[in-house]
Amino acid sequence: MPNLPSDLPAEPTSVLHQICGPDVDWSRVNTAESIVGVQTPLSWSFWDAGGELGFRLAYCEMGLLPANELVVPERVDDQFTALFYGRAATNVSAFRRALDALPFAATDDAEASFFSSRSAVARTSASRSRRASAALRLPIAALRLPGRLRRMRARSRRAWEASLCELPTADLARAHHRFAHALPRFSDEVAAQIVASTVATILFGRLERTMGRVGRAELANELLGGFGETEEIRTSADLWQVAHGRLPLETFLERHGFRGPADGELSNPSWREDPAPVEALLAPYRELPEEKSPGRAEAARAAARMRATEELIASVAGRDRMAVRGLLALGRRYIPLRVVAKAAFQQTFDVARAAARRIGVLHAEAKRIADPDDVFHLTRHELLAPPPDARERIAERRALRQRYAAIDLPVEFCGMPVPVVHAAFDSADSAPITGLGVSPGIAEGLARVVHEPGESELEPGEILVCHTTDPSWSAYFMLAGGVVIDIGGPLSQGAIVARELGIPCVINTSDGTRRLRTGDRIRIDGGTGRVERLA
Repeated sequence: MPNLPSDLPAEPTSVLHQICGPDVDWSRVNTAESIVGVQTPLSWSFWDAGGELGFRLAYCEMGLLPANELVVPERVDDQFTALFYGRAATNVSAFRRALDALPFAATDDAEASFFSSRSAVARTSASRSRRASAALRLPIAALRLPGRLRRMRARSRRAWEASLCELPTADLARAHHRFAHALPRFSDEVAAQIVASTVATILFGRLERTMGRVGRAELANELLGGFGETEEIRTSADLWQVAHGRLPLETFLERHGFRGPADGELSNPSWREDPAPVEALLAPYRELPEEKSPGRAEAARAAARMRATEELIASVAGRDRMAVRGLLALGRRYIPLRVVAKAAFQQTFDVARAAARRIGVLHAEAKRIADPDDVFHLTRHELLAPPPDARERIAERRALRQRYAAIDLPVEFCGMPVPVVHAAFDSADSAPITGLGVSPGIAEGLARVVHEPGESELEPGEILVCHTTDPSWSAYFMLAGGVVIDIGGPLSQGAIVARELGIPCVINTSDGTRRLRTGDRIRIDGGTGRVERLA
């Protein structure tokens, strides 16, 4: 393992690095696709407050935590998320404690879906009162969820549109008001996403076990796609319309401009600020034949799901048939909701981004900071009134973030992570790369390794290889013949979009972006999770 940078602080707590105890399990699976890359202080302080409360609101609503757990604990060991060397991770130990009120199989299923692994740690049974609370409140939360998300999605759009109209001329107090009031909305939307994810993983786990018991486990991924138009597919469909002259680019940005490359970092520009990544996709979209349109892809996946449904139902009888029908109906209703909630909190996140940019301009004009973008190196507590030594703090934090960007962390770890600088892989290494097959099918083609959307032009039919994905990647999936992703699980955003578009996808390879090179000819199997270099 190469040596770490000599100036890398290993121990002190800072705005970009926290300290935990030695026995806490952490995972970056799923977390990395929302809280992306090495965070800036302002971005993390927003995620830390809003996301942590969102977890607690969700688990209290579902009866998995008592009401007194709504208070965010001071100890990092007891929080659901933390930041290590600038990168976010989820506290798997806290997650297990919250879900211990579920039947053990459901807790294991949820952990496997969220983190792509099952712990060997023995389960501890929750109290009888907590189990009773979960048995009562979780179904109620699930019943409320579809209507709640419709209202929430409409609310997030109204707030986004109003904020973008007001902020360009807002004074400091009004801009800070917009930033501060985005935070509780964000927490509520994250909570809805956690509820949707928990319900979806429970249903997926039960369906998987049922199919395994009746000998049809191979149909699992077929049944997880073809649900109809999702937020991400709608983005690709509208981009298709723009590319073919049927929709103005301005209208596209009015609908989807809150998205952008690595948009889980507050300082990164969204498409409404910089539409260049969108414009770069228009030419390759025009090259695609009509049968590759999002509408055709959706129809094909829906037909495949119906065939798999009929096969599964025909292979069971009696109680099993009734159980399968019920699970399929519930899955059809709830699994797509996960991305609806995510779109809502991303839109609210973009309100905070727009407010922070305005605050940065005002502070720079008043000479409190040197440059408007320096505002992202403040914390949310410093945002309204930067400290007297703001310029010195900003310079130190910017330098620290740059040093953290030179290292990486394990995907899973216990206690404090040991940062690494990865060595280059031997180009002669032909060993297969393995991960989770989350969208069935086999694809062969040239690999295109892309670290950020917009940094490299993906040619139609190439196999996209990336570290993790957020919704801004969805437009790139339309061009890909298949997708290989380092980090994620079966209900991660990338897996969901690949299934909806009917392209093979292998996820959670851990090292695909390091072992593969742009131009490698590879074969991927989205059923078995195997990736082979052919030449």
